[in-house]
Amino acid sequence: KIGPKGLKKKIDIEYHNLCKLYKRK
Repeated sequence: KIGPKGLKKKIDIEYHNLCKLYKRK
């Protein structure tokens, strides 16, 4: 099970990746 900290880190990483993909256009 992932704790709140782990979940936030996972979301932050996915959000960061989305930002990179979006800026690449």
